Amino acid sequence: MEFPFKKSRFKISRERSALLISMFMSLLIWIFLKLSKTYESEKEISIEYTLPPMMEFTDPPPASLIAIVSGPGIDLAKSFLFQANPVISIDLAKLPDPAVQRSELISKIHEVTGLEVNDINRNYLSFSIDSTATKKVPVSLNVSLVFRKDFFEDQPLSYYPDSVILSGPIHDLQQLDSVFTESVTISDIGGYVNQNIPIKSDGFKNITVHPNFVTLEVSAEQYTEKIVEVPIVALNAPGDVQINPATVLITCAVGLSRYATLSPDSFIVEIDFDQAVQPKGPKSVPVNLRRSPSWVKAPRIEPKVVDFLLFD
Repeated sequence: MEFPFKKSRFKISRERSALLISMFMSLLIWIFLKLSKTYESEKEISIEYTLPPMMEFTDPPPASLIAIVSGPGIDLAKSFLFQANPVISIDLAKLPDPAVQRSELISKIHEVTGLEVNDINRNYLSFSIDSTATKKVPVSLNVSLVFRKDFFEDQPLSYYPDSVILSGPIHDLQQLDSVFTESVTISDIGGYVNQNIPIKSDGFKNITVHPNFVTLEVSAEQYTEKIVEVPIVALNAPGDVQINPATVLITCAVGLSRYATLSPDSFIVEIDFDQAVQPKGPKSVPVNLRRSPSWVKAPRIEPKVVDFLLFD
């Protein structure tokens, strides 16, 4: 079954077409007239600086300034669309004095933007510069280490370099004798750690640090408890003596890698009869631990005092 369709045509009368064309032309003329008028606008102008060789700023100069510019609306629109961040350049090596006057700033802004400059928020720019110098200073760590349970350093903490080179104005360098790293906490250490720690530079104005970090190395090992029986060495004995007991027990923590190598010979335990005391009971003398490996932790002696008997 076929259904007949009728083609519909959208027809605009001549009168209505003429009205639309007139409205469109009026809009174009209005836009043209508006854009032909002169307007004022505020514009931020960035500044980039070129320093003479081997010179540095002692005080940071302004990074931008605000200008009141004017021009036909169409020129302002172009500037807004295609030149959102205009930049002027100042080469201090070409200046007779370390300053730029208002008139020169206005000229530079006009040259870059192509707009008339009615006003700027600065009457001039002045610069404080000094010759670049270098200085070598030591680095102090500001690092906290948190080890896993039963883990300890198995060798001294190290970092490199231990000193850095500072470069900048002589006056600023004279105020610095050392630098610190940023405050860093390294947690859950249970082995070898190699980490870069930045140099703290918050208080620096115009100083550059080379390098701007140090590399920290930490090595940790799991420790366990070990008990060693060590004979006592007697000093300054007054004659034939009997010590009771003749040995002491040393309890300490030792790294697993050195557990088997720790022996009684690793320690020296002494008593000195010049330190003997004679209470009402048996005669006694304190026990001293004279030598202990640097790689064991918290050695404890038991007993701390031994008795002795003198034989004629």
